[in-house]
Amino acid sequence: MMGQIRRAALILAVFLGACGQSDVAGQAPAADPETVREIAQGRLVGTQGRENAQAWYGIPFAQPPVGELRWRAPRPAEGWSGTYEALDFSHRCPQFAGDTETEYEAGEIMGSEDCLYLSVWAPPGHDPQRDEPLPVMIWYYGGGNVVGYAGQFEMGRLAARQDVVVVVPNYRLGPLGWMAHSALRETAETPLDRTANYATLDTVMALEWVRDNIAAFGGDPGLVTIFGESAGAVNVAMLLAAPQAEGLFHRAIMQSGAFATHSLEEAEYGPPSERLRRGHASREAVAAMAAAEGADVETMGPEALAAWMRSRSVAEIFGAYRQLRQDQAGALDFGGYDSIDVTRDGIVLPLEGVTALFEDPARYNAVPIITGTNRDELLGLGFIDGSQMNNVGPLAYWPDDWDYYTAYGEYPSRVWRAFAVDEPATAMEQGGHEPVYAYRFDWDEQGRMLFTDISRLIGAAHAIDLGFVTGNFEDPVSDALGLYFRGSNREGREALSDTVMSYWSQFAATGDPGRGRHGELPEWQSWAEGGETGNLMVLDTPDDGGARLVRQPITVETVLDRLGGDARLDGDEDRCTIVSKTVELYQHLAERIEPYIDRFCAAGTTR
Repeated sequence: MMGQIRRAALILAVFLGACGQSDVAGQAPAADPETVREIAQGRLVGTQGRENAQAWYGIPFAQPPVGELRWRAPRPAEGWSGTYEALDFSHRCPQFAGDTETEYEAGEIMGSEDCLYLSVWAPPGHDPQRDEPLPVMIWYYGGGNVVGYAGQFEMGRLAARQDVVVVVPNYRLGPLGWMAHSALRETAETPLDRTANYATLDTVMALEWVRDNIAAFGGDPGLVTIFGESAGAVNVAMLLAAPQAEGLFHRAIMQSGAFATHSLEEAEYGPPSERLRRGHASREAVAAMAAAEGADVETMGPEALAAWMRSRSVAEIFGAYRQLRQDQAGALDFGGYDSIDVTRDGIVLPLEGVTALFEDPARYNAVPIITGTNRDELLGLGFIDGSQMNNVGPLAYWPDDWDYYTAYGEYPSRVWRAFAVDEPATAMEQGGHEPVYAYRFDWDEQGRMLFTDISRLIGAAHAIDLGFVTGNFEDPVSDALGLYFRGSNREGREALSDTVMSYWSQFAATGDPGRGRHGELPEWQSWAEGGETGNLMVLDTPDDGGARLVRQPITVETVLDRLGGDARLDGDEDRCTIVSKTVELYQHLAERIEPYIDRFCAAGTTR
C-alpha cells in the first residue's frame, strides 16, 4: 500500500477495534426457501441477514487458487449439482491472526487458500422476476492487503434500508495475492498469469461473476458501484486503471485510499535503497525460504523454481516474510509481515502508474467517483510509537505535550488527504473527467473512557467510518473493544450513518450523491461544480455542524508549508521530527518532501 503507513494505520485500527477478525455470522444460519435462486453455476439457497434482508453467504466465484493455480490468474468457478447452501460466512484467505481474534492465538495463521467466495444481500421481499432491478454495490474490505475477509461485514442493513444489492468478495492476501517473479512469468499458462497482481484479478473476477449472475438476486448488472476502505479503496483505485475491469463497474467510492504503486523491479528485487523500502520483495523472500531449507534456487530453471515455490506451504511463505520483517525492525507489527502488493506490471496496472492516466479519461475507467479521507487518519501516531505517551496502567493515557502530539499526527493526516483526495480530484477534473466528488469524515464523539480522552487522542481516526457505512456499530469489525460506540453518542452517530448510507446509495443509483437517496440532505456538489475547484463535503453529526460543503483545496506542499508558521511547535527540532515521520510514512512522496527536510532538519536534530 504505502510503506510504513500501512503498518501504522493497521496498528491504530487494532486500537480502534476496526480490524477485529471475528466474523459476524454467529451461529450457522438456517436455509430460507424464499431465497432459492438459479445462477450460472446451479441452484442455491440462502438465509435471512440483518433486518430480514435476503442473504447468501459464501458463494464460490472462482476456482480454488491452490496447487498449480497458486500464483495464477483466477479461473471461473465450476458449477454444482443439487442445491448449494450458501450459508457459510467463515471463508477467509490465509493471514496472521491479530490480537482481537477470539478463535486463534495472535500470530497464528488462519484461513485457507481455497478462499475465493463472496456473499450477497438483497432487500427483504424483493422479487427479481417482478420488481425493478436494483443498484449493486460491491465492497472490497481493508486490512493493508494482509488481513481481512468478507465475513467481517453483515451488509443486510445497508441493503434493506437503501434498496440496493450488496456483494462482498474475498481476494487473496499478501504474497499469495501479489508476487512478482520471473519464474512465474516464464511458466505462465495464459497471458494474465504473467501478472504480479493476482489479487487484483480476483477483484475483477468478482465483477465478472456479478455481471453474469447478479440479476438472479435482483441486481442490475449495468448499475454496479465498487467501494472500499483503506486497502480496499486502494484496490478500487487499481480497478480504475485495470483494462480487464473495463465496463464491469459504473461508479467508484474510495474511503481513505491511495493511488501509490510499486515498480516491477522493486516488487521483485527490492528498493534502490533501504531509505525507500516499502516492503520486502519476492526474491528476498524466496532467498529466505531457500536458506531455511538449504535449497540451491540459483541453479534452478524457471520450471523447477516455479514448482519449488508452489510446493512451499503457506506457513513457510508467510514465515519467510515475517522473518524479514523481524530482521529489519526487531519486532512483529500487526499483519505479521511486509510483502509488496499493487505493482506496475504492464498487464493489469500500467508501467507509468495510476495517477499518470488522469490526464486523459480515455486511458482509464473514468466512471463517477467519490474519494475522501477521515479528518484525523493518523492523529494517534504519537500513541502508536509510545514516545509521547504517559499512562497509569490501562486507566489513563495522555501525551507529554498535547500541542506537539496533535501536530505530529495532524500533518501526516492532511498529507494523506492531499494525495488521496484533493490532488487526484484536481488532476481528474483538469483532464476532463467529471464528476468527481470529495469528502472529509469528521466524527470524533467517542468521549472519555475512564480517564482517557479518546476523542482528543485519536479523533476521526483511520477506519472509524466503517460502521457508518454499513449501519452496524455492533459488529466486531466496527468496534471490537467496545470503546467508541456507546449510548451517549448513539443518536448523533446513527443520524450520521443514515446520512452516509443515503449519499452512498444515491450515488450508486445515479452517479450523483445529490441530496441523498430520499432527497433529504444538503446538495453535494462535485469537486469543480460552480466553476471553482475544491468542493468538499464534510460529514459530521448534527451537533457538530452536520453535512456541509466547504472549499479548501490542499496539496502536499501547502500542507507542509504551514509547518514553518505553526505556533504550536517549539522550533525546527519539532518540525524536523514531523516532516521526517511524514517521509517515513510516505516514501512515494520522498522527492516532494525532501525540500522540507532540508529546510527544517539543517541541524540534523529531531525530537
